[in-house]
Amino acid sequence: MLSHAFPEKPSALADGVFTELTFIGLGNDPISTDCVGMAHCTPENSLLATVANPLGLSAFNLDQNASGTAASFGIEGTIWDIGGSTAPISGIYSAEFVGDTPAQVLALLSNGPIPSTYSGNFDLTIVPEPATIALLGAGLACFGLIRRRQKQ
Repeated sequence: MLSHAFPEKPSALADGVFTELTFIGLGNDPISTDCVGMAHCTPENSLLATVANPLGLSAFNLDQNASGTAASFGIEGTIWDIGGSTAPISGIYSAEFVGDTPAQVLALLSNGPIPSTYSGNFDLTIVPEPATIALLGAGLACFGLIRRRQKQ
């Protein structure tokens, strides 16, 4: 899987709770340099080409919908608090460009500061570790056995 490594200083979500972004995956829609005539595309640009990303794919997908176009990309990282607790996270950031096609959004993004208003949304999920899931399953099994013995 191609990706962008993205080490970043932790950013605060709330008082004493921080996130550290460590990974942004590349887009996975059909590839295009200009997205003209496409309802779904992942822009490519030779300026983004590296050994790990020889096609120069961008991190985001442009997906046309009923109201315009959504630009979205996925992230992974870690959430932690000042007490030392940590958990892996994954999420998707999306911004809606009302009334624009994917080609128009790509032109907006390519020409510097975005001159129009848009709304953004960030959905974040804490990813449970396998050991946590195993402990939860074992605990539920124990409760089931205790309940069964109480009925007998």
